[in-house]
Amino acid sequence: MVKYSFVIPTYQNKLYLRNALEALNNQAGFSGNDYEAIVVDDGSNDDTWSFIQGVNKNYELKYIYLERNKNSCRSRARNYGWRIAEGRYIIFIDADIIVKENHLAELERCFRINSDLVVIGTRFNLPETIPYENIFDEGVLDKYKSFSDRTGLLEDRHYALEMLSYNLSVYRFPWMMVFSCNMALKKEKLQEINGFDENFKKWGAEDIDVGYRLFLKNEKIVINPRLEVFHQYHKSANDGTEESQESTRYLMSKHKGLFMDVPPGQEFHIFRPEILETGKLFRYSKLDDMFRKKQEYQHTEILNFTGKCDINEFKAYILEITHKENYRIIVNDYTEDTDLDIWIQLIEGANSIPEYYPASKRIRKKSSFSVIDRILWDSYK
Repeated sequence: MVKYSFVIPTYQNKLYLRNALEALNNQAGFSGNDYEAIVVDDGSNDDTWSFIQGVNKNYELKYIYLERNKNSCRSRARNYGWRIAEGRYIIFIDADIIVKENHLAELERCFRINSDLVVIGTRFNLPETIPYENIFDEGVLDKYKSFSDRTGLLEDRHYALEMLSYNLSVYRFPWMMVFSCNMALKKEKLQEINGFDENFKKWGAEDIDVGYRLFLKNEKIVINPRLEVFHQYHKSANDGTEESQESTRYLMSKHKGLFMDVPPGQEFHIFRPEILETGKLFRYSKLDDMFRKKQEYQHTEILNFTGKCDINEFKAYILEITHKENYRIIVNDYTEDTDLDIWIQLIEGANSIPEYYPASKRIRKKSSFSVIDRILWDSYK
């Protein structure tokens, strides 16, 4: 039995899908006995199957074709995929996603620490088309690995993570970070919540709905800063604005208590009309105030892990000060080669929740940006 199952919904997307499947061949340290890929075609008429045959060199590929009808949607395709999957863990990516060669290794690192995690990764938006022949050309993708001069490629979640921390325990609404373009969890957890809601017929919010339902069941959602994927560049006749607005309204009507702990009248700041118009959930003012768990800060302690001290001693000190009241604890990781990123999200019973920032993910634009400033770029205000 394979351990991991990639589930990939697709519709009229064979060019990008072939790139996505090709990238799966290059999983460092894993063989075809470890993982499979399940493509669920939601009724394409572009001869997808013929186009992608033979692309899987190192793993088993399953192709499922669903006839197009009134029930067709991404949720239905994903549900069909994970239900027939043989893997213990289900990995969701989209048909236009390219994974890095360390994708499975990074998931393995997380699940070794705690097998019950819901693991979320991030995404870069590529500004150019990547030819099929260049998927394994390191030079093509290497130029997009640096944050410092590639802020135009970052999705909205990167700005939230920059401001609020890569420790989702800091978040009042961690399920808002759950995107199905890069997420993984045990198959049994999907069975417990009956997977994706197939009433989301349009684009968007069906993954946030999954995140919220997992959150209600006290499942632990963590972000892995090293679990990064590339979203392939392609133009679309539909920018998703109208669909996203419809899906967001359904999400809000389905979960009346979605933001129940937000003070009366504050909901307007989360889903302002202009946000619904653009379909963007994170572009609003006072991000820090709205998403951060309420803590009163009387002291600030900045801890920089550079690898010059013992990691266990460093963790012990973090645990010690988390028991103190009204501490703002900022942890900057300059090595990013330990389990500090996941470990810090699993701390329980903290009076002061530590923030975690991997140094390589720091966003810079025009001038230095400090988390202490707690401000967004002008274009995000």
